Amino acid sequence: MANILLLKCDTTSPPTTVGEKWVYNFTRHTPELKICFARRYNYQRAKVEDPRILGAWFQQVNEAIQ
Repeated sequence: MANILLLKCDTTSPPTTVGEKWVYNFTRHTPELKICFARRYNYQRAKVEDPRILGAWFQQVNEAIQ
């Protein structure tokens, strides 16, 4: 994708291509981008995010209100 964008902007022949470390350089010079590392998925949290469990909880809240 980066090479395609560069090709559209650069009219020299032969066209310039991005270097091997272009992603590293781009993220280093763009402070608003931040690299995140993945964490192990917490099973207890996954159970809470289950739509069936959430639906049952909201049903109980609705019954308690009425």
